[in-house]
Parts: sequence; structure tokens; C-alpha cells
Amino acid sequence: MHKVKDPELFRLIKKFLGSYLLSIRQRSDNTADSYRYALNLYLVYVQEKHNKALSEVQCCDFSQENIHGFMEWLKNERNNECTTINQRLSHLRTFCEYLHKNGKIAYS
Repeated sequence: MHKVKDPELFRLIKKFLGSYLLSIRQRSDNTADSYRYALNLYLVYVQEKHNKALSEVQCCDFSQENIHGFMEWLKNERNNECTTINQRLSHLRTFCEYLHKNGKIAYS
């Protein structure tokens, strides 16, 4: 197993899905599961399209360019409907805001 390049990212994902969504934002378990699925799907996209191992994914991979590519991937390769793509985008946007609040990414 490879050493994780950005352990803080994975710590923040765990904290976001656990304490932030469930305790602070008071979201249901089903909603947290939906966020978890969207994030996992995004990580799959980054791994496949950028030839990265999961251990190599970093906060900087949550970029506007990558998210746009992810949306195209959902549409063209996974044949998702617009409503599904928009839901995934909304979940990623919320997570990116969380990363920003924690000083891990900057908005340009």
C-alpha cells in the first residue's frame, strides 16, 4: 500500500461525512450516504481520468476544471440525467466550501 500523499484530505472527508453533515448540519443518514456516494464517484473519476492511485489524490484535485470534467463524465460515460448530475455537483460544491473553510483550497 502506498503512503497517502494528502492525509489531511481524507481526514476532512471523514469529518465532513460524519460530524459536519450529521451533527452540525443535522442531515439524515440517507443524505450523508448520498454525499458519500458523490465523493466516492468523484474519487473514482479522478483516479480513472488522471491515472492516479487513491493515495495520490489531493485537495488540489478538487478544481473547477476537474469538476467540470466530472460532470461531462457523468453525462457521457455514465449516462446520468441532468438532475443526477446537478445533485452530484451540489454535493461537491458543499464539500469544496467545507475544504475552503478549512483552508485547504482557495476560490479563484
